[in-house]
Amino acid sequence: MVVGSGAAFSFNTHLVDVVSSHGSVEAAILWAKGGLYAVRSKVYIDATGDGDLCALAGAEYGKGESRIAR
Repeated sequence: MVVGSGAAFSFNTHLVDVVSSHGSVEAAILWAKGGLYAVRSKVYIDATGDGDLCALAGAEYGKGESRIAR
């Protein structure tokens, strides 16, 4: 589905940080073998497995039975 949509993606890339403002992600700061870089997009898919992009952006999240408001 991702390939068919024309979206860009990369493997072996690690999310380092997120630049966000007023609840919106402005850029994702990533690290790969080639170094550190930023990606700006209209849509971000958090495929970290733990919701790291959303948490770094300040979204509310839960851990266990508790909810953590950011």
